[in-house]
Amino acid sequence: MGTKNGKYDVYRSVSPKDGDILPVTISDSSQKSSTIIFIQQAKIEQLPNAERLLIVWLDSLVEKQKSHLDMQVKLRNIFGYLKTFDQIESCEKYVRQVNGQYEKILFIVQGNLSNTSIPRLHDLPHIKYIYIYGKGKGTPNQQWASRYPKVRGIFTSSKQLIEQINGDQADT
Repeated sequence: MGTKNGKYDVYRSVSPKDGDILPVTISDSSQKSSTIIFIQQAKIEQLPNAERLLIVWLDSLVEKQKSHLDMQVKLRNIFGYLKTFDQIESCEKYVRQVNGQYEKILFIVQGNLSNTSIPRLHDLPHIKYIYIYGKGKGTPNQQWASRYPKVRGIFTSSKQLIEQINGDQADT
């Protein structure tokens, strides 16, 4: 299965199941090169009760850019379980359905999707923190974000975002 999205073509050779190691090939059509990375799909049952933490990432480019795929690997290596979405509706439906399965959700949202998704999800009790990631047209400013106490900041660097999530996870 492959998808062509801008500069990168993303190919998955298997259908994901809980616990599977997923090979993902990222091809850079302009450079005629490809990279294979491996992502593990975690099982909910594998999470100890003390660590019932879920990271949900809503970003229209989450499966389309190599930098986003690299960040997914880093987040999964650190936290174990990450669920990604590229559509607001499916993300919101999922977040509302998992209420009770997880003690806390850390929610990463693409800047231009935050104006719509944050007001809809902010007040859910299992949303612990929200991180706005990326920059560009439609990304809210700090003044707008400060109206929502769960928003931890607007991040343009994956390193800064991961550091903030690490610190917040230690505090939870």
